[in-house]
Amino acid sequence: MEHSNARSGKYAAEGLQSQRQSPPVGMCWACGTRVRLPVDARGVAVPAFKCGHCGALTVAERGTATRANKLPNVWTSRPVRVTVVAMLILTVVGVGVAVVLPRHTAWWLLHYTLTAWLIFNIAFNYLATLIRDPGTVTANRQPAQSVQTGSLDCYTFCGRCNAAKPPTAHHCSKCAKCIEGLDHHCVFIGSCVGAGNRRAFVVFVYWTVIGCVYVYLLSAMLLWQRRAEVADAWTQFWQLFTLKRAFLVMWWDFHVSPPWLMAVQYLLSVSIGVISAGTYLLVHQLKSLLLGVTYVEALKMQAGGTLMQRQPPMQRLRAVFGDGAPVTWLLPAWDTPRRAPHRPKMY
Repeated sequence: MEHSNARSGKYAAEGLQSQRQSPPVGMCWACGTRVRLPVDARGVAVPAFKCGHCGALTVAERGTATRANKLPNVWTSRPVRVTVVAMLILTVVGVGVAVVLPRHTAWWLLHYTLTAWLIFNIAFNYLATLIRDPGTVTANRQPAQSVQTGSLDCYTFCGRCNAAKPPTAHHCSKCAKCIEGLDHHCVFIGSCVGAGNRRAFVVFVYWTVIGCVYVYLLSAMLLWQRRAEVADAWTQFWQLFTLKRAFLVMWWDFHVSPPWLMAVQYLLSVSIGVISAGTYLLVHQLKSLLLGVTYVEALKMQAGGTLMQRQPPMQRLRAVFGDGAPVTWLLPAWDTPRRAPHRPKMY
């Protein structure tokens, strides 16, 4: 009896030891294939592997902190943001055309044509950035038995969208969806800038900077032409600029200062701010396009993440701006221009 109990205890101990030594097994989220999990140097199973059948990546999701419910903010509303940007564009255009645009010169037709071209490009590309889909990943999860070999190569599973996520897509917490080629969530459009509208966004920033440079030059030229009036106005301003009579400065600005000078001051302040911010954003976008790394991917690289192999710089630019000549990349186009596939002639 004692021998049988000892033998059964020995077999039970061996069974437990074999279970502990058996390699851990994981299951692919896409096709259900069971895969042996890799083990690190400490002998601990790593819950991340690539399926040998469909190519999908299975990675243990990190815990996402839930945001506390905040009071509704008016600025977070997309219509409010779009309205503010539209009003800023309209005021600059209206004041610029009414005040600083030359009329009594031999070049008036050239100035009006250039102004119309700039206004059209700014408005067209801003609307394209707003309306075009940034690259929303559709939730088309396939049944496990219908997943073909290599059809989901390097795909991951987004637990918040409950769908497959392409290797170049990222989840936007503000839009609550995955975006293909996500660069950033733009506060001025209330939406994401991704693969679907990045060309329109970059071209919009470019023409906005060029338009503000044009406004700045016209305003500076007008100040130079009427420099005697500007000198008299500034003399009155500095005479009133004291701590005891600081309120008279505002009174002078709205009652004594010439209306055209107030308009020029507004145009100069807006154009300088937009040129500074727009140039920085444009340089950052061109740098990321040449490097083939979006802003979100750059943040992941800083956190120790890895990136896929990138294409040559010219192919990266053509993927965003189209297959046409570089001189046509800044022309207005709703969709990214693509060449038709070459078809051999039939004889």
